[in-house]
Amino acid sequence: MFKELETELKTAEPKDFLTLLKEKEISDYKGYLLFNLTNIESNFYQNLEFLKDDDIWLQEELKDYAIVAQTIDNDYVLATDTSVLVIPYSLNKKDSEFFELSSIDFFIQLEEKNLNSNILAS
Repeated sequence: MFKELETELKTAEPKDFLTLLKEKEISDYKGYLLFNLTNIESNFYQNLEFLKDDDIWLQEELKDYAIVAQTIDNDYVLATDTSVLVIPYSLNKKDSEFFELSSIDFFIQLEEKNLNSNILAS
């Protein structure tokens, strides 16, 4: 699915990726990854504020990232044009995973089971 979508993307911007998914009426991937959820951003940042701790991400640290997806396990996938950050439901920094991939390349790797992640199921 993501390989086909890649040909239609004009940029590597996460917002363009989400827009394309919305246009294609794709709201999830295998019922596991959920896209374009209502209030995802406000809920995510409220949780960061509520759990505020030295080990938890700060909103300022994530200002360059867009929230691209949430898993059914409440893990988050955030992205910039050139990188993806997977944050577990605990929102703990040290347990998060960083990938130097655009969002579309990340999801292609996930779909092809070539992504080495301890958080996301493939």
